[in-house]
Amino acid sequence: MIWNVMADSFDRPMDFDDDETRSRLVDFLPAAMLAVFGLLGLIAASLTMGGTDQFVIVAAPWTSRAEMTEMVWRAQGGVVGFGAVPAVAVAMSDAADFKDRLYRQGAWLALPSPRFLGCSGNLVEGENEE
Repeated sequence: MIWNVMADSFDRPMDFDDDETRSRLVDFLPAAMLAVFGLLGLIAASLTMGGTDQFVIVAAPWTSRAEMTEMVWRAQGGVVGFGAVPAVAVAMSDAADFKDRLYRQGAWLALPSPRFLGCSGNLVEGENEE
């Protein structure tokens, strides 16, 4: 049945003045709103989690991993891992003003990270893949 509805939709242009088309769009509205607000809630909860000494750091796109490591070291921290792009890293420090130090060293963005890389990171070059 869904295939018939979809095939019928492709055969004619979408007319937003048509009650049937408007009805189809309204049917998806609750699911779309739930997805958007759920994603925003997860992002807000992740970013506002306080008391962490671990940060996701974003630097200029042309920053290499070596430069990123040096920047974190100069801010009195250490790199925990790198993201999929060399200019993204997770770093830790016991310094209370670590975030401010990162900005002074050239970081574009430093966000609290409650967990190690989550599912967005990859292995650092040279580590064994298993």
